[in-house]
Amino acid sequence: MSPQLPLVSIRERLPLFAHRGLAAEHFPDYRSDPAQPCHAHDMVEVAFIHAGEGLHELDGAVRPVRPGTVLVVHVNQRHRYHCPHGPLTITNIYHDPAAMAPPLPAAILADAARLLPLHPGLVHARNRVTYLDLSSMAMAELLPILDGLVRETRLDTPTATAALAAWQRLWIITCARLVRAMVGAGMHSGAGRQDLERIRLQLDERPQQAYDLATLATWAGMTPTALCRAFKRYTGHSVVGYLTQRRIERALALLAARQHSVTEVALASGFNDLSHFHRSFRRLVGCTPRSWQQGGGGAAM
Repeated sequence: MSPQLPLVSIRERLPLFAHRGLAAEHFPDYRSDPAQPCHAHDMVEVAFIHAGEGLHELDGAVRPVRPGTVLVVHVNQRHRYHCPHGPLTITNIYHDPAAMAPPLPAAILADAARLLPLHPGLVHARNRVTYLDLSSMAMAELLPILDGLVRETRLDTPTATAALAAWQRLWIITCARLVRAMVGAGMHSGAGRQDLERIRLQLDERPQQAYDLATLATWAGMTPTALCRAFKRYTGHSVVGYLTQRRIERALALLAARQHSVTEVALASGFNDLSHFHRSFRRLVGCTPRSWQQGGGGAAM
């Protein structure tokens, strides 16, 4: 990120976000300022467009937004709205990807992580920019959750913190449902190449399996060398690097469920070498698996 790019700190504007790891705000009459430059955030922002039509600029690319549009802006991404046709009605959910996820079944957390990575170190080119277009029925189902998150964000009480934790569970479950409903339906920005997307989704769905590069190349109809080059351009990571990310992502989901030992998590995530698991985890997450599971990886709710 350019040092001149304005950084909007949600932690400064909403101090309780620092220890909750989640907050929400509603903007019933958002109007853009053409003179205002792009800005970035120190967290992940998920924006729901309720009313109005306009444009959203993200890392230099511009896309239309309308009622039902949901967009995810990751840490340090430059963005801004353009509202030439009048104001927008927006609800923003602010999510700290380094905060501990609430205790939920690992399968739910793993699905939700494909929309909201569980840690900043697990972002790649295919999930970095996400736009969804929800039906009016889906938006109506989300409204109580959005309203609950906004309401509890405004309160500074122990009961509000407990209520926000409950709404957070519903929020993550909803994200998991969205992902399940939209897998294979172009949920990630840029439909991309079908041959590479087939390989990527296989690694997403079953990261714990053992893979042979030659077999993956055959599935893609390429040579191993061609697959390595194309996959790196497509995702920003090598095949091995991408698979390691997905295995660590699965490990985070299992650790957050708090039902397995670290050794069990390593094996269930596809790591047969415990030392390799610890090295990979520390490199991507910044702490040990045990400290993350105990809440040391972020602001536990």
